[in-house]
Amino acid sequence: MAVDACPVSSLVSVLRERGATSVLFDLDGRPVTVKDVFHQAEGLARRLAEESVQTLGLQADNGLLWWVAAIAARAGGLTLVPVPSFFTPAQQQHVLRDAGVDALLTPAHADQQGELMPGYRLERYRCRQQPPEGCALVTYTSGTTGSPRGVCLEARQLDQVAAALAEVVIECGVQRHLQVLPLSVLLEQVAGEAVLRGGGTLVLSPLARLGWVGMAGIDTERLADRLRALAIHSAVIVPDMLAGLMAQQQLAPLTDMRLLALGGGHTPPARVADAMALGLPVLEGYGLSECASVVALNRPGQAVAGSVGHPLSHVEVRIRHGEVQVRGNSLLGYLHDDTPRAEWLATGDLGRLDDEGRLWIEGRRKHVIVTGLGRNVSPEWIEAELTAEPLIDQAMVYGDEQVGLRALLVSSATDDEIDGALARVHARLPAYARLNGWVRHAPFTREGGELTANGRLRRALVLSRPAALTTAVPDALAPDMTSYGE
Repeated sequence: MAVDACPVSSLVSVLRERGATSVLFDLDGRPVTVKDVFHQAEGLARRLAEESVQTLGLQADNGLLWWVAAIAARAGGLTLVPVPSFFTPAQQQHVLRDAGVDALLTPAHADQQGELMPGYRLERYRCRQQPPEGCALVTYTSGTTGSPRGVCLEARQLDQVAAALAEVVIECGVQRHLQVLPLSVLLEQVAGEAVLRGGGTLVLSPLARLGWVGMAGIDTERLADRLRALAIHSAVIVPDMLAGLMAQQQLAPLTDMRLLALGGGHTPPARVADAMALGLPVLEGYGLSECASVVALNRPGQAVAGSVGHPLSHVEVRIRHGEVQVRGNSLLGYLHDDTPRAEWLATGDLGRLDDEGRLWIEGRRKHVIVTGLGRNVSPEWIEAELTAEPLIDQAMVYGDEQVGLRALLVSSATDDEIDGALARVHARLPAYARLNGWVRHAPFTREGGELTANGRLRRALVLSRPAALTTAVPDALAPDMTSYGE
């Protein structure tokens, strides 16, 4: 049965209805009200109208300017194009050209992110093409290789997913949400809109102040300190943050935390279960840019480690030939692609729905490895087992019919210790899914290009770097596959 998408109020309407004195944002202790925000947004909207801007590029750290621009663009019916700071300069230029940006909004100076009335610089561009009519946001997928691809979303789609998420925000009693991920990440944008719709306040802080070191990674000790000091109720994190926050939780519990939304790449179910046992309110979810981000999310009191929860109220999910398909909130289209959109969006993700309607994601269809025995193996499955071992920090499984299954492993342990960990992993896996070798690898990072902003591996990029695969595989790491039994 199809999902009936009930009309929801626009973001701008919802914010106005909160009342002039309602606090929307907290700039490290300084409240910003509805009246403050709309005063600035209306001023910016007038400037953009005078300049005849239709497609606005936005490149800024997390701060008030970002949201002022987003509200001004939504109110004025403009297309907003966030330019990710974690993209390379070449990728950023591609975004500006590809989206047909006719003006780029940036901060007037680098250290203004905490200012109540941030200044800005508007740089004009001569564009030759525009996004399709009705496009409110162009979000760029990080991609695996080559140039990022622009996904066009309508305001209606963003409103639908934010309204559905607001139900969870209200259920969890969230009043203070810290925006931890860069606001150019769609997941953080819709999370912010959901909190605002749910009557909460967004706490804004420059990324460096939260512990981000460029985009190489985040200092979770510093992040945990900020979460405690600011009495934060909720945050969105990606998998490589979870282990660090678990360690911090053991040292000093995050007593105010009510919702820790986990998105991005796959997280080993055992790690999620351990985090929940420590008292971290982890709710794992699933989404994709083409559906305006979140499609499914665990609910408080019903979370099951390893599952991404039930589909949200505005979408319908089905499984066809092992692939997850979604109906109800799919994209307006891709930039420069007039291919008609199907009623059901084929996500490319492998998964299943259990008897209670929970969705389980089991890997990417395009990542499936066919072994020499003709078995189809999802590398994400083996990687989850590998990283469930405390000695293995990160893993990427690759291979084919000729070389079998191998792994790039990130670990500070000795070879013998890793061999022991592999023996434990192999004991949990069927014979056809066991490794016949591994290679040490430097940590996968965003700064190095191996991870997307959401923490997903860029597999093709990693495998395109010969140096990653030329390290000799120690003899001890090609175990007798029959010695572990079936």
